[in-house]
Amino acid sequence: MRIDDEDGRNDLLIYANEQFRGADRIRFLVDDFSAEIIALELKFHDVRVVAGLSRPLWEHSPDFAALRAHMEKHRWRDTVNSVRPPKLRVLLGDAGWVEWE
Repeated sequence: MRIDDEDGRNDLLIYANEQFRGADRIRFLVDDFSAEIIALELKFHDVRVVAGLSRPLWEHSPDFAALRAHMEKHRWRDTVNSVRPPKLRVLLGDAGWVEWE
């Protein structure tokens, strides 16, 4: 998918809302970290978690169905749910979870 694929972004937002029905807010971060990371901010009560997808992962996915399969393979929902302070962000790449520096 292209970095500016609006359909893919909408599908990601819909998927996140399906996976985290109890979230107070789910939205894209405005700057997308200079388009290197496509990131969603998820707010649960007073906890804010940022879940990112690397640009290579996004661009190597032919469509959202392939991206979703990769997210599910790497247990995206479970990983985002398990994030605890002080680490409040996670990043999924082509080969799995990567350190977000």
